[in-house]
Amino acid sequence: MENGGNHLLYEKPKILLVDCSDECLAALRTSGWNCTPGTFGRPYKCERSANVSLVTNDSLSLPGYQEQEIVVVDTARTAPGLATEREVIKGIQELWCGSQEALIDPRPFLMAASRRAFDNILQHGGLFIVLLSSHYEVKYFRGTTSDLRYGKANDVDHSNRSFLGALSELYETSMSGSEIRFDTSNSLGRLLASSGLPMTYETALKHENWHTHSEWTPIAWNKYGDELAGVLQLESASGLVLLLPRISDFHVVLPRILSEWATDKLPGLFPEHTAFGWIHRPEYELTEVACLKRKRESTKRDLEKAVREIDDEIERAQEDHAHYHTLLTGTGGRLVDAVIAALREVGFARVIDVDAEQAGQNLADDLREDIRIEDRSPLLVADVRGLTGLPSDEDLTQAEKHALMRTRKLNRTDVQALTIINHERNLPPRERIASPFRDEMVRNAEDTQAGLMTTWDLFRLLRSASELGWEPEHLLGVFYRYGWIQPVPEHYSLAGSVERLWKDAFGFVPTQTVAQGSRLAVETGDTYIEFPAESLQIDGTPVTEAAPGSECGVAYTGSSSEIKKGARVYITTT
Repeated sequence: MENGGNHLLYEKPKILLVDCSDECLAALRTSGWNCTPGTFGRPYKCERSANVSLVTNDSLSLPGYQEQEIVVVDTARTAPGLATEREVIKGIQELWCGSQEALIDPRPFLMAASRRAFDNILQHGGLFIVLLSSHYEVKYFRGTTSDLRYGKANDVDHSNRSFLGALSELYETSMSGSEIRFDTSNSLGRLLASSGLPMTYETALKHENWHTHSEWTPIAWNKYGDELAGVLQLESASGLVLLLPRISDFHVVLPRILSEWATDKLPGLFPEHTAFGWIHRPEYELTEVACLKRKRESTKRDLEKAVREIDDEIERAQEDHAHYHTLLTGTGGRLVDAVIAALREVGFARVIDVDAEQAGQNLADDLREDIRIEDRSPLLVADVRGLTGLPSDEDLTQAEKHALMRTRKLNRTDVQALTIINHERNLPPRERIASPFRDEMVRNAEDTQAGLMTTWDLFRLLRSASELGWEPEHLLGVFYRYGWIQPVPEHYSLAGSVERLWKDAFGFVPTQTVAQGSRLAVETGDTYIEFPAESLQIDGTPVTEAAPGSECGVAYTGSSSEIKKGARVYITTT
């Protein structure tokens, strides 16, 4: 038997494609499915008016829709067509619609007209596959011209969900995007995820009203956890409703949905199909396959448990180190607390929260620093600032004023100022201005023997220390430097910068002697890599030592991918 030019393999199920692409029709017919195209009609343009206009429905075409078994519906509004001119007969009830948008859309009304038949299909085991577009409603009026004139026309709202009663309780929120996560533990979710097709969503689903009278299985979410797709089964119906986001090239995946998923979920719809889903039910499955399936489920449960445990560890780690991210986003007291936590993590033992100290002594003094560090001489007096912009001269001189006040109050001269700034805190650190301190600010700090540091520098110092195992003696002295303090530990001695790169080596001109076996550290992004210089060469000749000024080559596997030209090279002194 022929099926629109293609060989018909399966008389059953009867499939109606409503407002789907020609490619969907061709793909199913090529695969031998018995499918028919249909449409809920087309909107059409009209003159913009504050009055209502006559609604015509000549474009409706749902051949044999009452006897279909699978209905695929694209709910997107179709492109406008041309209106059919028709004379309005006085005294005859007609359908009317507002024309304020210069567009008449009969589709929601025609959808509602098909609802009874479609509900019947669903109740008796049919399948609906619905591509969800943005939800919209249209207000219609039923009456004669006189009814309209005297405000007696009956009005009713219908939407592009009105073709199926199961969707009447569907609560949606307007939301759009393209980041979609599928449940790959679900066969349908795996199928859609593996298709690789571009997908977008125009609505997010809420299903609170479904719980008591239906079973809802979500299969896709957006990045915020809102449900975008799933399978709905009403308590009063034996069929299924599959709700999907917008899928580019839907014709590619539609045949797979039918043959790989629907045949298993609704096998009664596919009496002629070779892929009888029911043969894989537990009561008919092979013993070996059943064992493998149980093993798969056990493995999946073990993996899910392991993932949950790792997620718990991640959550605990984030809680234990919450100050890391506050360093990059915080201001005010939260930022001060985060800096105090960071200083203690670095290894300082006597870090004084001056706010807490003043509160404990029942004092009120706004002219004071945020933090004091009393571990060694000099005494460090630190001011902390969280800014949406760049620091001003006043921001950077507060610590110096407070240091002078402490000098007088404590009658000691070994007091040093430290300013820690979280500049442009609303931006990711790599997108911030890299040099927040003007040259004259840095020179002034150097002249007054004060320190300047960004919280991004402090964050990098903490993270590098954690990754590379730096000890407190490598870190504490960093905070006593003058000028703009860089996140370079005390045991790093600058030896040059990378000038040449090869696949597994790099070259630099050392400013100090580099011996074979020396431990080097090279900048890579926001941190460093450390490794022993096991192989040195000068002019292609292996050497045991490279003198200052020589063109030294150092072997390092993966240099070209990890290291960049200009990266500073250090020798570790411990």
